Amino acid sequence: MQETFLKLYRGRAWEAIENERAFLARVAWRIAVDKLRRVRHEPLDPELALGGASPEQAAVTADWNAAVHRLVDALPPELRQPLALSTLDEMNSREIAEVMGIAEGTVRTRIMRARQILKQKLAGLMEGRYEKR
Repeated sequence: MQETFLKLYRGRAWEAIENERAFLARVAWRIAVDKLRRVRHEPLDPELALGGASPEQAAVTADWNAAVHRLVDALPPELRQPLALSTLDEMNSREIAEVMGIAEGTVRTRIMRARQILKQKLAGLMEGRYEKR
């Protein structure tokens, strides 16, 4: 977050923006994407995330979270980006359209399609888990 504000301050680009929230989200998104290219994600410590759950439950939850992250990462960028902006940044379709430079209807379609794909793949994972037992 600090890197985002430093980049904006040094570039003085913030002086001429119309929609501060959309502009800030776009700059933060670009910085995050650049960092992803350079750094591999490290898995979260299950004990920190679960706050003292049993080791078995922590392992199951960590495994499930990793699977969900892999599914989201496997989405095409044109579906993953609007989904992330909507879910994580809590932006509405109009703001996402401004940030991404696409039509608002396209944003809604892409979010819906991303959710459909994730729902289908998660259902497939759940079926596979229950069949193994």
